[in-house]
Amino acid sequence: MERVKQYFRKHEWPWWGLAGLCVVLGLLLLFQSSRRCPDTSRLYAAFGALDEGINSCCRCERTGAIDYAPEPVEEDVVSREEVDERRVDAGGRTGELTVSLAWNTTDDLDLAVREPGGTIIYHKNRRSASGGELDVDRNFGTIENSPMENVFWEAPPRGKYTVVVSLYERRATSRGRPIDATVQIRKGNDVEVKSYSLNGENQDAVLTVNFSYP
Repeated sequence: MERVKQYFRKHEWPWWGLAGLCVVLGLLLLFQSSRRCPDTSRLYAAFGALDEGINSCCRCERTGAIDYAPEPVEEDVVSREEVDERRVDAGGRTGELTVSLAWNTTDDLDLAVREPGGTIIYHKNRRSASGGELDVDRNFGTIENSPMENVFWEAPPRGKYTVVVSLYERRATSRGRPIDATVQIRKGNDVEVKSYSLNGENQDAVLTVNFSYP
């Protein structure tokens, strides 16, 4: 039973997924009733199959991810130079790899970056073992009209990264209206700047950007 509880905690199943698991286990135990004890290998195979199904079709409930990818807007919301100036003013740093988020309202957007190894750097885990660090986090405790957030690595791991922007709380922008923001990705001397029109409810992930280093 303890192994089952640990499995539940690790995979963070939704309530209806657990209900489905109970049905599967009940059927397996019924068919195995003549053997005094269930075939545990088959039970754990059932765990894995059900969890895979939940991952593939119900990702939104498990991760808070949105079901759309906002298109970039043509005109920069915050220019490359302005992003750099805000970083300096906020005491943020740059490294071999730097990811920055900037916007122009008092709404609270959150920046998170998933490293190639799976570690996520965000406001509750500001430093990773690889040296990545979230060193600027605005509009939570410190509220500004020209906020930004910043994550940097001196020696970034090679591989695929995922940038996720979440709408933590609307303050200046009413429900249903988009919040324009700019994402800057610096790899050495190469700088890519894209702006997006973001929309969603409080606590939603509203943008996902994938890239590779180097």
